[in-house]
Amino acid sequence: MNKKKLIILGVFILILVNITGIFHDKTLSEEQLKGFVDQHELDPIDVKNGDDRTFILVKEGLYTVAHRTAKYDEEFTPYAWTESDPVMVRTISGDIVAASVVMEEEISKEAKSVTITYSDGTAETVETDQSKGAFLLYDGQNESGGVRVADVIIRDEMENVIYEQNEAPTN
Repeated sequence: MNKKKLIILGVFILILVNITGIFHDKTLSEEQLKGFVDQHELDPIDVKNGDDRTFILVKEGLYTVAHRTAKYDEEFTPYAWTESDPVMVRTISGDIVAASVVMEEEISKEAKSVTITYSDGTAETVETDQSKGAFLLYDGQNESGGVRVADVIIRDEMENVIYEQNEAPTN
């Protein structure tokens, strides 16, 4: 094969690999998620898919998992609980802005919704249905890195505030 054909073949292979995305991170499929949870013996509180990774919130922390070809790329961020913490709020700021809220049993029994207000004024509310927590991903663009989680409010079924935290700490 001459040199020109080899170059064309090489460019074609690179384009094919890039289009198929076999070397790019991807979120987990339902089957892969179940396998990961079973393998690590996790009890997920909440699971969310980002653009190229899956977030798995557990009481002990947050797993950030991506699937690339035949392997998982995972990172675990542990959360340090103290006896006096009725609610654990941890945030991620940067390319991704997210808030994980883990509630102790007494609050989770009363909680109906969690509202996160971001520093740009946007807010997001999720129903908790008495689960142990919630994980929220900021839906906007954070190219400048200036958006962060500003406030966290947990409400009961009657819309009464049962927990509020301003200027949530970042991890």
